[in-house]
Amino acid sequence: DAVGGVDIHLAQAEGGLPAGNHHLDAGQALAFVRERYSSDDFFRMQHGQMVVTSAMAKMANPLNWWRWPGIFTALSHAVQTNIPFYEWPRLGLAVLRAALTNTIDSHVLNRDYVNPYTTDQGANILLPNWDAIHPLIVDLFAP
Repeated sequence: DAVGGVDIHLAQAEGGLPAGNHHLDAGQALAFVRERYSSDDFFRMQHGQMVVTSAMAKMANPLNWWRWPGIFTALSHAVQTNIPFYEWPRLGLAVLRAALTNTIDSHVLNRDYVNPYTTDQGANILLPNWDAIHPLIVDLFAP
C-alpha cells in the first residue's frame, strides 16, 4: 500500500485475473503472487517478479518519490535484516539509480532449468539442470 498499488499487464488470464491491464492494491497483489489454484511455483515466481518490477518502476517515478518515507517505514516492519535502518536510504538510492538507468537484470527460472526426480523414498522433487543454469549465470553476472 505504501507504493500506491502496482500495474501489471497479462497477455493471457493468469492468477485468477483476466488478460489485460490491472491495477492491484497490496492485498490484490499479494493474492496474485500467492494464488495456488490455477498455477504452480514457477508461475508464482513469475508473478512475484512482475509485482516487484512494477513496484520498482513506480518508486522510480519522480511523481512517487514522496512515498519513499512510507515505503521505508513499511519495509522496516516487514523485512528482517542486519542492514542498519540508517543505511536504507542509500540502498534505496542504489535501487533508484539502477531502475532509472535500466540496469537491473532478472530472469524467472522455469521448467527448462530443472529435471524431475523421484527420491528413494518416493518423493517427487526437482533437481537443477546445470547445463541450462550455467549459461544464465554467466549471462547475468558477466561484466
